Amino acid sequence: MAAAFIPLAQYTCAMLLWSDSPINIQPHPDDSGPIPAALVWNPRTYRVLTAIGGFPLAGALGLYIAIAAGGAYTILRIINPSFRLTTGVDWNRWLLFKTYMHTAPLIKVTVTIVPVLVAVFFLAYGVASALPGGPAATVLTAMLVGASVWLALSRNGFVGDCESGNYLLPSPSEMISLCLRGSTFGAVIWLLIYAVMEVEPAALLRMGRALGGLGEAGWRPLAALWLGTAGLAGASAVLTALGLGTPGLDRTRRAGYGLAGVVLALVLGVGTQRGMPAYAASRLDYSWRTGQAIVPRWWSALPNSEALRVWVAVPVGGSWRVRDVSSVGISEAALSDATLHQIREHLSHRRFRSALSNSAYMALYEAACRDFDPRGRMQVAREALARLGDASFLRLFLAELWTQAGSPEARNALDVLRNPATVVYLTDDAHLPSGDLCARNGSIPDALGWYRKAGLPASRAEERAARLTPFLDTAVSGRVRGLPPSWRLRVGLVPEAAELTLLMRADKPTELSPMMLREIVRAAATDPTGRFRLSGMPEGRYLPVLWISAPANSRRVYLHVAGAASAVHVNAARPAWDLGVLSVSASEPD
Repeated sequence: MAAAFIPLAQYTCAMLLWSDSPINIQPHPDDSGPIPAALVWNPRTYRVLTAIGGFPLAGALGLYIAIAAGGAYTILRIINPSFRLTTGVDWNRWLLFKTYMHTAPLIKVTVTIVPVLVAVFFLAYGVASALPGGPAATVLTAMLVGASVWLALSRNGFVGDCESGNYLLPSPSEMISLCLRGSTFGAVIWLLIYAVMEVEPAALLRMGRALGGLGEAGWRPLAALWLGTAGLAGASAVLTALGLGTPGLDRTRRAGYGLAGVVLALVLGVGTQRGMPAYAASRLDYSWRTGQAIVPRWWSALPNSEALRVWVAVPVGGSWRVRDVSSVGISEAALSDATLHQIREHLSHRRFRSALSNSAYMALYEAACRDFDPRGRMQVAREALARLGDASFLRLFLAELWTQAGSPEARNALDVLRNPATVVYLTDDAHLPSGDLCARNGSIPDALGWYRKAGLPASRAEERAARLTPFLDTAVSGRVRGLPPSWRLRVGLVPEAAELTLLMRADKPTELSPMMLREIVRAAATDPTGRFRLSGMPEGRYLPVLWISAPANSRRVYLHVAGAASAVHVNAARPAWDLGVLSVSASEPD
């Protein structure tokens, strides 16, 4: 476990904690605002990991050698209790003052093992040359090394009693027994190394990152799995050595130890080679071999019965411009009701712990964007932030609080900013964005509280809050006519300088991505008479936007929109606007 902690710290630093690392898998959160609670690290853990992970190569190699030497000494003491590094230590009541070096036995061990290992090297080289590449050559090499160590260094082998100067060859039957026991131990060590390397830290951290934001809370189970596997591997090696090479134990105890060690090695080998990939695939939708999410077939399937056509119309240069909206977004999921329902069911079945969770929530968010559903956008961003702890969904959530400022959904969602289980603040200045959001949503007492935490003087805090407070008693109304009965229509408002309006001004017709519609500030469906009313907008210049959906049998249709095609400037001087009558007509292509 001590040896395994070194690469764990190194990979954790390189993949999570060092933002400038070329193998970083998670952008470092900016501490100038709130960050997801799932990304937080305890300062003590952070210092330990960075101290060990930042070791120079020579320092890490020195630790590996020291730990490996300790393990080798333990195994040698098991197979030959007469092996010593010292004969003892003298001390008085105050000070350790004399150590007796065990020079002669060390020379005996070295003189014996070096020529044996040279012979094993050439023998293993010949075996590797004769066999094709794969595990067969490596396991045979491990068995040869184990047999040679047992034959040379065990109590009944060439060395015999380390205290004596005799080099007595074992009997032929004893030699065969030593080779069999040593080769068994070598095979067990090979299996343990194979098992441990299957769950190496880099693979574990990639899997953890695929499930969402990865901070200390998500890192601890992965670290425990890696260190626990290494610790069980060490226990298996010691138990196997006790069973195969301890002269002082009775046969029953030796057999019990050896069986326990071999069984533990087999469990680790099968568990990491078979169990881990199977669990990752069946419970987490994660391919252990490729490091990618396993996407089910239904994910991108769009049934013909649900292939609705959606248009967006925006006034540009005095006339209305119409664009198609894609039915598949950046999540590559089909944004149909059936697929979205299946995504929800799949996440619930996985208890929202899946490598598909990020893409699934993005699909739900895109669907809310495509359907002109600001309330749905807020709900999805809020839920994804709480369940995944990913910084990307925190940015979406904060953007929704700003975009939908003044709406009941935005004011209700402000509670998330005070929930330490969801977001945390690493610095005093990080409280400022939360104060701005509260001020923009009209919650002045909360805004002043956040500014106070940020260290702003009372006068500056009140001035800043007053500057951000929107004028909420506003309304934009009108009427839409001419739409076929089977079609659906919603009306929304988008800021005049939004990315959507800039894209609609382009001369080249372009199919809109659903994410382009995330800038819709307000949206509402028309009543049976075609009337609509949008209220509670912050001050600003907006363009009306029409969302029109047609059934699948209306794929080839040209849309025409006529009526007021200018921006509305909502402010205190003119809080109410009437867009009049907007006419929508559809024509078949020639």
